[in-house]
Amino acid sequence: MKLKELVMAYKLLDDAKIKTMEDKDAIMIIKNRKVIRPYVESYDALLEDANEKFKPEGFESLKEKIGKWDNLSDEEKTHVNGVLKVYKEKVEAVCKPELDKDIDIKLEKLSEEGALKIVKENDWQMNKLDLLKIMLE
Repeated sequence: MKLKELVMAYKLLDDAKIKTMEDKDAIMIIKNRKVIRPYVESYDALLEDANEKFKPEGFESLKEKIGKWDNLSDEEKTHVNGVLKVYKEKVEAVCKPELDKDIDIKLEKLSEEGALKIVKENDWQMNKLDLLKIMLE
């Protein structure tokens, strides 16, 4: 599976409620998060480092301009967009190859009943299960 799938599943489960799930399904989710955690933490550190190291000169000023977007001239908007585009491209150049890496781990599978229970308990749309496909039967 791709690191991107692990990151998305982990982040979705960060705030997920699992109190009403069967114990076996809740325990499986906690165990899977434990297995995934080192990969996600490593990626988060990489992302944070890339964001910090590639931060453009005058970044705080750019953030202020974004907050006043409607008051900017077209020339200022073009400049801000250009700087932010280059910044985003540099960060993506580091992070995208990492997210595309294949990770060889074994995860326990969530039962169909468990999948439905987590959707109901968290009031999710069914498409949220797509983010958990790496854990579904």
